[in-house]
Amino acid sequence: MAASLNRVYAVDPLFQLQDGDVRIASNMYTMDPLILTEVAAPGAASGSREQILERRQLNILSQLHQLEQKLDKLLGGGAAGPKQGKHGEILPGSDAANPKPAAVDVALSMNPKSPAKVALTVAAWLQQREHKTCDVRQFWHSTLSDQPAHFREHATLPAAKLPCDLRLNIIYKDEAEAVLRASPASDAAMKGDLNAARYLCRSFGSALYPNNPMLALQVDECLDYVNDLATGTSKEAKPALKALNEKLGKSAHLVGTSMTLADIGLFFAAQSTKASSLPSNIKKFVKEHEADSLFVFANDVLACLA
Repeated sequence: MAASLNRVYAVDPLFQLQDGDVRIASNMYTMDPLILTEVAAPGAASGSREQILERRQLNILSQLHQLEQKLDKLLGGGAAGPKQGKHGEILPGSDAANPKPAAVDVALSMNPKSPAKVALTVAAWLQQREHKTCDVRQFWHSTLSDQPAHFREHATLPAAKLPCDLRLNIIYKDEAEAVLRASPASDAAMKGDLNAARYLCRSFGSALYPNNPMLALQVDECLDYVNDLATGTSKEAKPALKALNEKLGKSAHLVGTSMTLADIGLFFAAQSTKASSLPSNIKKFVKEHEADSLFVFANDVLACLA
């Protein structure tokens, strides 16, 4: 009985498809799937749907690669480098014209005859001891005479600016003392090597400039002595030498038990003073740190001036 009922509703197809006949789509929106899950049989024909789809995908990838190369050229990237104008200026659209961000971006101008060695050493400390990424760039200002031969080899050429913690743009310029601008586009300036170094320390909360208010005051006091030693008259330098020498008689460092900005300042101030006039404790301090890579950094940067 069940079989006969099933037969009542069984309807033969209106037509039968034979091998070779064209198959008509069930509706006008039917199309081949973009992703096929069927596995092609070994030895499938070269025109199988899987192979056609693979060729189509490879063609799309090739077009994308060509578009990527065109975009690189428009943005000034790739092997061709940044786009430059007739006279070498950087044109909009290149990496050099659109620099990557830096946490601190400063311009430090200095006279080659009296370079800001303390500020440069602070940059070395941030890089070596506090693991900050530094991008140091050097430029020669037109207020100076012809560039030294070595400087042409070390001069910073237009190049992409990578993200970093500190971008230090060193500008060799004819001026009385070092000047730091908090931003290359800013008019706000801080004069003096020690003030430039202070700014870099405070910008990063460096251990060279303690957060402890009492220790920070002691660092400032020692820096005042260092400034008198480096730039003051002989009358001002004599009591400064005595005070600094006494502090080093009690400890290996001027403030606390580790190196601070005051120690770095003293090292270079002492180097610019006649060795014969240095007290014993300061002489010992300078000798102990002469080979320290921290203090060698400034001379390495300034080697291009030789």
